[in-house]
Amino acid sequence: MVDVVRAGRGSEAGLPFVTSRDLWALRAIARSRLEASDPVGRALADKLERCLVLPPGAIASGVVTLGSRVVLGLGGRHTQERVLVGAEQDHLLPRLALPVATPLGTAVLGAVAGSSVAFRGSDGNVEEVRIIEVAGQPVAARQAATTDEEVCHAHA
Repeated sequence: MVDVVRAGRGSEAGLPFVTSRDLWALRAIARSRLEASDPVGRALADKLERCLVLPPGAIASGVVTLGSRVVLGLGGRHTQERVLVGAEQDHLLPRLALPVATPLGTAVLGAVAGSSVAFRGSDGNVEEVRIIEVAGQPVAARQAATTDEEVCHAHA
């Protein structure tokens, strides 16, 4: 299967990437936020309508997915490390959690390390965030573990 992130087709077109595994959870979050007339729900739903959905094995390690640990630069002022989650309670360290149903969380979802995205903050001002690094991504970790396991079995 072609890795479209490495091939560059999706990122050049500005399309966000989402794994098929994450899509169902993200749609449920967007739907519940839309029912509450939350503008973040509309932004998330809009992003999901235009995203490029890939099987988990086709997503490169530099793409922000649910569960990714990312290093972000906000407006060139400071950096922070966060974990993109469905909800704060989904993470053991809530201070590190970045819920996808926040303006910043929705903005970084599907973005590629090295890119910048604009989002409307809770105060209504447009801000820019740079995805400095995807320091950990569960999809890539599972792929590495599977590859290591296959190598071990091949040599056994």
